[in-house]
Parts: sequence; structure tokens; C-alpha cells
Amino acid sequence: QKIAKDRNIDLKQLSVEQKEEAVFLGLHGKPLKGVRKPLAKTFRRAGVEPKDFHTFRHFWTTEMFNAGVNVKTIQKIGRWTDLQTMLRYCHTQKSQENEAVNRLQTHLETESSQALPLKKEYKPAQKLPKWQI
Repeated sequence: QKIAKDRNIDLKQLSVEQKEEAVFLGLHGKPLKGVRKPLAKTFRRAGVEPKDFHTFRHFWTTEMFNAGVNVKTIQKIGRWTDLQTMLRYCHTQKSQENEAVNRLQTHLETESSQALPLKKEYKPAQKLPKWQI
């Protein structure tokens, strides 16, 4: 129902008008009744631990973020009304967190060096730096 609400689609009217038209078809050209079993079978064939279909939403969100897409853009494309909800789907790695801190430091040193002359570089193995001003 949420998807219909977001897109202003009258599902009752749509089901009456397009009763014979399927959105997704299976291997034999018939409407899909469920994706859980075929998806689990595909994972098993690939030698991967079975996951549910919702895993792809987490994957898609994380990969969009990793590709450098702005979080507000990801939120809009994924149709999340709340940014906090979207962020639950976005999984960062420790190396990304370290890189973010280093990028901020580099930015401050080059763009605002007169205002904040920082002297320490953040290394993954150490705790958050005590900025020397």
C-alpha cells in the first residue's frame, strides 16, 4: 500500500482495468506467484548462502552510496520518506569511515588552513585524533 500511496496509484482500479496483465513473468511466461523459492534456488546453485529478496535493497543502497551518489538522491530514488530509514539500508565499511575523516582533514588543511592549521593525520589503527590547533 505504501508504494501505491507514494505514487498515487489506485490499486483497486488498476486491478480491475489490468486484471490480465502481469508485471513480472516467470521462466515459462506465467505471472510470478512468489520469488522466495526461485531466489533461494538461484543462491544455492551459485554456492551462496540464501538471502531474502529484501537483501537486494540493502545491496543497491550500499552500492549507490559507494559509487558516490548523494544520500538525498538515493533517498529519492529509493522512495524513502525519511532519511534515517534509508540509512538503515546503507552499510559502510571501516575504511570508508577512516577515509571520510582524512578527507575532512585534507579539506580543512587546504581550503581553511589559516583558520584551522591541523597537524595530525588519522590512521585506521589509532583512535580518533586529538586535533592540534
